[in-house]
Amino acid sequence: MGLISIFNEKPSTTGAVTMETLEESEDIWRHTPFSSYVAGEDVHSVYVRGRTPVLVPSYVVDFVSRCTEFRPLAEHIAKHAESHAWGSPEIDALRSWMRKVKEAGMFISRGELHARAMAIHDPQASPATITAIGFPTAGDRMELVTRALTSFVENVRAHGRMADFIIADSSPHPAQRGRLRAQTGELSRDLDLPVRYLGEPEKRHMAAELIRRSGCRPEAMEFGLFDPHGAGFSCGGNRNALLLHEAGGVLSTVDDDAICELGAGPAVESRLALFSNADPYERCVFDDHESALEAVTFKTRDYLAEHEKLLGRDLGDLLQQTRVEEVDVARAGLGLLRLVEFGAARVRATFTGYAGDPDSPASSSYFFHKGLYRERPTKQKEGYRAGLAERSVLARVPVPAVGDDSVSSGLAVGLDHRELLPPFFPVLRAEDTVFNAAAWKCCVGFVSGHLPFSIRRDSSADPTTLLPGELNRERRTATFEFAQIVRAIMAGYQPAPHFDTVTHMRKLGHHFSEFAARPAADFREALQQVVLGHESRKIIALEESLRTETDAPDFWQRDIQEFVDHSREALEHEDFDIPYELKAGRTVEENRELMQKLIRGYGLLLEDWPAIVSAARDLRREGVVFSSTAVGE
Repeated sequence: MGLISIFNEKPSTTGAVTMETLEESEDIWRHTPFSSYVAGEDVHSVYVRGRTPVLVPSYVVDFVSRCTEFRPLAEHIAKHAESHAWGSPEIDALRSWMRKVKEAGMFISRGELHARAMAIHDPQASPATITAIGFPTAGDRMELVTRALTSFVENVRAHGRMADFIIADSSPHPAQRGRLRAQTGELSRDLDLPVRYLGEPEKRHMAAELIRRSGCRPEAMEFGLFDPHGAGFSCGGNRNALLLHEAGGVLSTVDDDAICELGAGPAVESRLALFSNADPYERCVFDDHESALEAVTFKTRDYLAEHEKLLGRDLGDLLQQTRVEEVDVARAGLGLLRLVEFGAARVRATFTGYAGDPDSPASSSYFFHKGLYRERPTKQKEGYRAGLAERSVLARVPVPAVGDDSVSSGLAVGLDHRELLPPFFPVLRAEDTVFNAAAWKCCVGFVSGHLPFSIRRDSSADPTTLLPGELNRERRTATFEFAQIVRAIMAGYQPAPHFDTVTHMRKLGHHFSEFAARPAADFREALQQVVLGHESRKIIALEESLRTETDAPDFWQRDIQEFVDHSREALEHEDFDIPYELKAGRTVEENRELMQKLIRGYGLLLEDWPAIVSAARDLRREGVVFSSTAVGE
């Protein structure tokens, strides 16, 4: 079919809605999730879930697929026509198809999205009331734990609330656990309230009883609560212990270097943001820690109540008092649109921003920050370098935000565990990002909620971070962590949409178990393909930043280019698939063997977790408590 014939093809003109009505509307539009299949020369069959396929010219499908942001329809058409150097005949031909593609469900307006989301409401749902705050910790960090716990106790009391306070300890040495247990007792007396302690003996008792009750595999329980392979940093195991301790309830977990001071950002016109496949946070890197804190006005706010404004609430509830124009949909991607299509979206986990240490091992992670990130540090090279070295970051969302697993800072988290949530990855860092990805994959209707507050974070430790220019042959592939491998493997699991949560979780676990069940040589090949895919996406994103952000300072662009070059060069080395945190202390093959064990353990844990949580919920209803307030070990 010739070019003129393609553009001369017009849809039927029946129907009351005119193109002028669509194009002159003040609403904004983007494309919905759809699939297209070649159905002949220059013709596609387009399928939208629940609808009969329609035949659409290929050039129309190409246009619609490029409408990835909510904009006026006339603006979409003008931008597309300019990029293709089209004249009036081609534009008129494209415009003539807009009514049909709209009727086919290929477009959605902000008003339609608002109306569909408003309908997501369960009148039988009860509010989420947080009844416990847990503090994961390990090692000689009692000073931090005391500061954190005291600040949260004072906040809860100041607002007339009640909550249980639990210290979950994964210290590797008995002497450390003994000191922390004894100091917990002293802290309990000083604060005049019971502070419960959940250390290894308590967790062992819990594990034995849950194995007996649930019939789960002992190795799954061992992996979920402890560190049987010596990977290190078992904060996720502590969080799992807290999830089981409070199974069937609503809790918050707080890092031991947090301080219960909440700072809000400047007022904005929007009242709620919807996002997916995007980062809704604004970030600014400061020259020093004091500057980051001075940029925030900390006020005494009810910590529990702020989480409860979002936690446990359906999307429709959150939109009840919000006009269409007050909803920010700039980052509402296909993931969120698919969820709204299925008519289920409830906030099951809530997160705050932070002011202070971002707890990232390499400054190159800042390259991906959006929003405020470069306004301050790139004005002067010295300030830029100082900001990267000091690890002083302000991260916040301007308004409450609801979305997918794109971001999930675990500093201060609210968890609605009245219905099944997945386990955290028990070991290594970034366990919060794995948890959120698993919840998005497994839990029907799961969305995350992000509070428009930054909580104060101060580790009281000398900041150490890998700076631009310090990447070398000994520090190759320094910016990806094992958690990113786990998330990439998880992305390969595509579940049937109508499975229930338990089935989703078990099937996801089986997906990991199968990945790890390969012979060592096959596992290595699969692992390396995952890492190559991750690094490829990273390089593409950074090179896109270089192309589009041409007004950035030369020294920033140079850092980006050098980092891209380093990442590319590192792919030619034998250990390119070893994450940064595993580089030291093991050989390459020992690390691959460890990763295979960790992936297998996570698969077993996911498979058995529904039964484990069910047994934990029964024990809690029976009044069985595994934490203690005893002194001495």
